[in-house]
Amino acid sequence: YKGIFKLKDKGILSENEADILSNAYIFYRKLEHLIQIKNCVQTQLFKYKEADKYALKIGLKNGNQLLNLLNSYRKSIEQVFNSLEIREAKKLTVVQKYVFTKHYEDEVLNYFKEIGFKNPKWALERIKEIFLSKDFILLSEDFKQAYFDFIPKLEEILKKFQDKEDFLRNLTELLIQGKMLPIFASALIQNEKLVEFILNIAKISDFLSDLMAKDPQLLDYAFGVEDIPQTKKDFEKELQTIKNKDFLEKLNKLKNIVQVLSALKYLTQLQSKYAKDRLKELNNTLSNLADFILEKLYRQEHSEGLAIYGLGKLGSREMNIGSDLDIVFVFENQDMKLKHGNVPINIVSSLTKYTKEGILYPIDLRLRPYGRSGELAPTLNFYKNYFKNEARSWERLAWTKARFITGDENVKKQMNDIIEDFLFSKPVDKEFLYDVYEMRMKLEGLAVETSEEIDIKLGYGGIVDIEFLIQITLLKNKIKSKTTYEIVEIYFPHLLQHYLFLREVETRLRMIKGIGISKISKKSPHLYRVAHSFNMESNELWNKILDTRRKVRESFIKSVKAV
Repeated sequence: YKGIFKLKDKGILSENEADILSNAYIFYRKLEHLIQIKNCVQTQLFKYKEADKYALKIGLKNGNQLLNLLNSYRKSIEQVFNSLEIREAKKLTVVQKYVFTKHYEDEVLNYFKEIGFKNPKWALERIKEIFLSKDFILLSEDFKQAYFDFIPKLEEILKKFQDKEDFLRNLTELLIQGKMLPIFASALIQNEKLVEFILNIAKISDFLSDLMAKDPQLLDYAFGVEDIPQTKKDFEKELQTIKNKDFLEKLNKLKNIVQVLSALKYLTQLQSKYAKDRLKELNNTLSNLADFILEKLYRQEHSEGLAIYGLGKLGSREMNIGSDLDIVFVFENQDMKLKHGNVPINIVSSLTKYTKEGILYPIDLRLRPYGRSGELAPTLNFYKNYFKNEARSWERLAWTKARFITGDENVKKQMNDIIEDFLFSKPVDKEFLYDVYEMRMKLEGLAVETSEEIDIKLGYGGIVDIEFLIQITLLKNKIKSKTTYEIVEIYFPHLLQHYLFLREVETRLRMIKGIGISKISKKSPHLYRVAHSFNMESNELWNKILDTRRKVRESFIKSVKAV
């Protein structure tokens, strides 16, 4: 009823048309009410033979007067509708016209085909899912109007955004499954920045959209928490608020909360010039979270004489979205191994077990002695002998990232001494550097790059080039405590911006699906989405990546020769 007068205020209906529709609406609702009372069911079926009875209850003389009034209103409404349809067809967009009239389906399907949807019917179903849903119908008139006014902007995005299917799917999931219809409507009315932020989530990250859609409670955290949990103390406090009897599900829930909040904060800072700050904050938070979870699992086992070390991204405190855990276990001696040998197995099982909230982490145990075929948890003596007699040059590089995570402090002290001796007792000589160079070329070969697909981590001039230089520098200068960023700034300042750029590309690429990918194709929609996050065209980003890789490789060759 109020909507009729809003249309009049906007000039869509004349005053006479508004009066006709409002009077007709009141008449129809009265008649509907009487029909439903008589039949005791929710129906709008009017039987002409009962016109006399309804007429008297409405205050009319007889059934003929009721039927004449009914027919008069029907004709008047039809005239107003036809007139409105003609006038508004010139003003409304294709999708607006469909949403407003619930007609012209063929026209909107042709429109979706023209702007590039592979399956126009699928796209139309998503529009229906938003604008014809029960939740949408329950919105206030102001909110409905805000959505209706938003449609032209939505159409512009769908025209321009190349990966339109994923964007529309993500937006639909956030609004409907994620119960964000009221939040987004409110933002449309009074918070343009929040609108752009939510649209960016849908554009950039299937991973975040999916998590937030599956668990609407994450929205409460996303838009209701001022301080993001970043430390073990924060995580412990947050864990206590999660109401779930299953311990692993609680940890998984905590991980989802922290990942979503950290990733959202990273996205809010995309336009900032301080790439290093936003990357370090994301890496530190996710690394602290992994440490906390490993410590919780270890404490639950009530073990002794065992320590857990992190290598790779965990060891260097550079955990990212989709990172796996490179972990190794070490027992103090054989007696402790016999007594608590099931503990490492239990921890690995807990980390990789599927729950309602997902799994905690994929595990990579290839950096342990002998790789996949080696023992899960060797003793201190085993490591000492292995490092002295069998470890290869590339393993010295890998263990520069070794970091104690949790466990027995006595084992930690002894293992740290063993690691330090392994890393620094031998010189960084020509033979060692040749082995390192050969290993780098092997990794590049494993990337299997083409002119159309590259690997920004393992491929030519990728992140691993810089990481190898950092690890060589750590060994040569017997440095153990500096972070990757610090080493680059001190020893390779000319590579800092290249390193940050490649890490930013990697982070945004991983944020699309939430998995540890580093390959990107020239024809993939992923390239477009990452480029969009940099405010670049796809070709512009592609060329910048190629140019950066060339400069990194030149520096890698030059630096290795200099050493």
